[in-house]
Amino acid sequence: MITLQIRVDDFIERAQRMVRNLNELPFALSLAMNRAATQTRAALIETTWRRGVTVRNITFLRAALRMEFASKHDLSVAIYDSLGRASLPLHDKGGVKIGKGKLAIPLSAVRHTSRGAAAQADKPRNLGDSFVRNAVIYRVKGRGQRKTIEPMFALRRQARLRNRVNFTEDFSVYMAELLRTQFPLALARAISTRR
Repeated sequence: MITLQIRVDDFIERAQRMVRNLNELPFALSLAMNRAATQTRAALIETTWRRGVTVRNITFLRAALRMEFASKHDLSVAIYDSLGRASLPLHDKGGVKIGKGKLAIPLSAVRHTSRGAAAQADKPRNLGDSFVRNAVIYRVKGRGQRKTIEPMFALRRQARLRNRVNFTEDFSVYMAELLRTQFPLALARAISTRR
């Protein structure tokens, strides 16, 4: 009689190690997604936003963009506008901004502060000698023979915004690239810190 013995201890140990590693995948994926989202947010602020608009207030977008992080039970991340003040979705997709009353759209004569807002003296409520004609706010400058009229703001019910900042497209590109580089590192960390 021939007796055949097969040692499967090594195979079982490797299979168990693979199962333990598979259990770490959701944690590793959430870790990689969170790292990628953090770097993507920084890239949207530093690159995408600066490429699309003239940045006068450097800290505005940092304050506006907030993140929802992934967990191993909820594998989704989000970067969203928490302030809702700058019509960021309209800058991304384009569209029509509708004001509560009339929008005062600054013309070339309006001076701006370093933060991007109209200078205090040039705001519509602070224009001293001014009048409205044909939906335009004019400022009167000078006296006597040297009086000049300067158009300051156009009054509109709505303003069309074209898509100037590609948030959605850049988010997809940055996230895909960063996930490709972050996932192997996150998986190695998840396996090394496994309990």
